[in-house]
Amino acid sequence: MHVAINGYFWNQTHTGSGQYTRQLVYHFNRYVSDLKVTLIYPSTTAEPQPVDVPPSVEVKTVTMRPGHVGKVLFEQHGFPKACREVNADLAHVPYWGAPLRSPVPLVVTIHDLITMIVPEYHQSAASRLYNALVSASARGANKI
Repeated sequence: MHVAINGYFWNQTHTGSGQYTRQLVYHFNRYVSDLKVTLIYPSTTAEPQPVDVPPSVEVKTVTMRPGHVGKVLFEQHGFPKACREVNADLAHVPYWGAPLRSPVPLVVTIHDLITMIVPEYHQSAASRLYNALVSASARGANKI
């Protein structure tokens, strides 16, 4: 089986999503011998490559625009396209930011719902729109 993992938070080791993504990949790599893992990494000029990727894990970089719009474009277009290009059997988004449509079965990890429950997290129109998008995309996942 070939799993493509969204590597958006890979280099952000100070975040829970970054730590989770790394541990997931490290443990897949260590304990599941018949699993091919490809990290789909959004490349920016500030961080063109992921660091400390296990040698047996393949990396597919996708050029990403900076900022919030770039993140959404990566999640909705770049990541699914890369999954198709690497012929993945399964896509995993290890944070709440899955694409609305995936070319392969999709697993999404939702660590918490604080942005949906606490009003202070969604005061701006942009944050309300993003919450609506990720809520809709989570409903389309094969597994949550």
